[in-house]
Amino acid sequence: MVWNACSTANSVRVDVSFDSTRFRPCTIRALLDNLIDVLTAIVTTPDHTVDNISFSHALDQLVAANIPVDPAPVPPQPRPTLTQAFSDVVAAHHDLPALIDGNLTLTYREVDILTSDLSRRILEATKQQEMHAFVSLCIPPG
Repeated sequence: MVWNACSTANSVRVDVSFDSTRFRPCTIRALLDNLIDVLTAIVTTPDHTVDNISFSHALDQLVAANIPVDPAPVPPQPRPTLTQAFSDVVAAHHDLPALIDGNLTLTYREVDILTSDLSRRILEATKQQEMHAFVSLCIPPG
């Protein structure tokens, strides 16, 4: 590909010679459209950077190149708290085993009831004493 540019007082003439077995005319046209956008930006806003250039055919060029132009994916929703995640599992799988310890098996519903009861008892026991209480569970993996 050979580019020849010749400027006059009021214009620029650009001639492009190319091998049609290597470049399609629409590719050359896209290059020229982008060149016009760059030259226009240089003349009208010389203090701007290249990333500020508004390319007039950018969307068409992306589509022609099979580059996705769909909007960026929406960021995932904030992750639920541990309490909310457990409540969701209880609602979805209330009768499935949640904890198994030897011969004792507790369903998600039973664990939810027992932990809620334990939390209520701790709150009642500490509310008059201006204490802060925390519950910690150790569940070995397996």
